[in-house]
Amino acid sequence: MNALALAARRHPKLRPPRNSMEVKLFASLRENRGKTMHINWHDGIDGRTVMERLGIEPSAVSIYLINGKNSPVDTALAENDVVSLFPPVGGG
Repeated sequence: MNALALAARRHPKLRPPRNSMEVKLFASLRENRGKTMHINWHDGIDGRTVMERLGIEPSAVSIYLINGKNSPVDTALAENDVVSLFPPVGGG
């Protein structure tokens, strides 16, 4: 068991809320939203639903990860999944 899991066992406030999932936002998607959020999970929720709840247009997301793996946006999510959203990156 890793150190974070041990800490969560000892300190219940460190545990994610039940029936929730973590959403990590990067770069411009953090503006007025924050870095990490927990949202309520329910059967059938997918990436489009997550983006809708957060007020993010799907066209504003270029990389969508579930538990660190590139996934289609319409993939059903499981309780305690971690979703990461990245905007398109520009520059040169």
